[in-house]
Amino acid sequence: MKKKIIFAAALTSMAVVFSACGGSEKYNTIDASLESKITELAQYKGLSYEPAEVTVTDEEVEEDMQMELSWYGSYEKIPDKTVAEKGDTVNISFKGTMNGEEFEGGTSESYDLTLGDGEMIEGFEDAVIGKNVGDTVTVDLVFPEDYIDGEVAGQNVTFEITLNQIEEYVEPELTDEFVKENLEYENVEAFREATKNNLVESGMETAEEDARNAMMEEIMENSKFELAEEEVSQYREDMIAEYQSYAEMYGMSYGDFLEMFMGTTEEAFEEESKGMAEDSIKTILIYQAIIDKENLGVTEKEYQKAVKEMMEEDEYDSVEEFEADYDKMSIISDMLYDKVMNFIVENANSK
Repeated sequence: MKKKIIFAAALTSMAVVFSACGGSEKYNTIDASLESKITELAQYKGLSYEPAEVTVTDEEVEEDMQMELSWYGSYEKIPDKTVAEKGDTVNISFKGTMNGEEFEGGTSESYDLTLGDGEMIEGFEDAVIGKNVGDTVTVDLVFPEDYIDGEVAGQNVTFEITLNQIEEYVEPELTDEFVKENLEYENVEAFREATKNNLVESGMETAEEDARNAMMEEIMENSKFELAEEEVSQYREDMIAEYQSYAEMYGMSYGDFLEMFMGTTEEAFEEESKGMAEDSIKTILIYQAIIDKENLGVTEKEYQKAVKEMMEEDEYDSVEEFEADYDKMSIISDMLYDKVMNFIVENANSK
């Protein structure tokens, strides 16, 4: 449910309407084009709002510190290893040519690669396995037909590969000196304390988000709707198209993207997507119904204040530049969502 509710906000490039509301002009209509309707709005005041308690163990702190430390590691040569094996991390240089000419992205003087990970096109890594440090090998390969770079997709290419060294990833030692120089903390203990505080803060944000989603789930389950099937189908298609565009942006196949980021398969997602689309529409209808009943909305002044804060955070020089990158109506939509959810929380029964 959490993914579904969050995605409702992502889907709606909404037609926010500016109107007079109780003598005060506000943006207060999320999407006037919806044909689907909410026929009965469930109780949304007095709900149970109980964010889970957050505890952070010493092991979690140490693990997070180690993860931070790993960003400062480096690959170093293994002196006594001379033959590359599958699973080894190696440094190579290579030059790729197509029809006798070098092509963009096909050449590197120094490239770290783990043999067997499948990072390179088929046959590339196999050509390095079994070679000695210092060896140069030439191999003829073919780029996949569906390769992300259309210039080389399906093309025959030749790579000249040199094995520079076999290496291992070495992390720096966690010392007061390293922390002060690289992480800007006075010492290791200060780093440890800051890490714990960050984990607690992050855990509290997650717990609060889960508690808010639980309240919205309760409202949705107890409300009644009349959903237009064509609208549900369109939302479903838009949702799938959006995930496909994300996959393309990351240079991944659609199936791999769903597996990595959604923890599902294409087949399972096909089954789930209709329900997700329905929940997206239901969420909009619930928010709109509460906006109408409670006379909520976003004023132009509130919008300008929010934009100013976002501009400062993202270091924009002008409103025009900011709004060129961030659609005004989408920002107002997010603000309306926040207004409604904050209203629900303020009127909830908390521990």
